[in-house]
Amino acid sequence: MGNLRDELLKKGLVSEGRARELANRERARKKKLGKRAAADEKATLEQARARQEQARREADRRRELERLDQQAYAEVRARVAQLVGDHAICEGIRGPRKFHFVTRNKTILYLDLNDAAAGQLEDGRAAICEIPGTEPEVFRLVPARIAEKVREIDPTWVRFFEGARPESGNS
Repeated sequence: MGNLRDELLKKGLVSEGRARELANRERARKKKLGKRAAADEKATLEQARARQEQARREADRRRELERLDQQAYAEVRARVAQLVGDHAICEGIRGPRKFHFVTRNKTILYLDLNDAAAGQLEDGRAAICEIPGTEPEVFRLVPARIAEKVREIDPTWVRFFEGARPESGNS
């Protein structure tokens, strides 16, 4: 108890007389309990400290795993954004046709496309992908090979793609 008393005195939380009084009370309490009870009490306190330390380590471990998950998700989003941004078909696709698709938020949007671009989407030679991290959402037309890569990384960013459907057995 001397160490605690010294710390309390150093920080100015108690006076010298009050610290001595508390130390005397603690000694008297331990003497009254006896050696066996004092040892049991000390063991109980050590077990409680060990449980608290274990809980703290578990919480730290969970936070670290969550941070790593968030970092991995951010890397996936960056890869998808890079792929879609670098390979977007932007030139000469605007036209009178409204090509509708469903967003991740379950709303229906459309792109104004010409017949050639709409035909590429219908034939599975192109796809509509969302660029992650854009607010409001930005959608781009990309070639089928890029849509396949995006789908492998994270399929939620592919909003419309008719290509590479599973075989139905009717050839």
